[in-house]
Amino acid sequence: MRGFIESKIFGFEISKKSYKFFRSLNNVSSVVENEKELSKSRSPYF
Repeated sequence: MRGFIESKIFGFEISKKSYKFFRSLNNVSSVVENEKELSKSRSPYF
């Protein structure tokens, strides 16, 4: 039983961390998209 509770808490911590991680990934990817759009208008290679 204790292991079950610990795994629950562990899973919760992991999901909190991964939520923050994915949030930052989303921010990064939107920045990357903006950069792509900018470089598209600047140069024909992208």
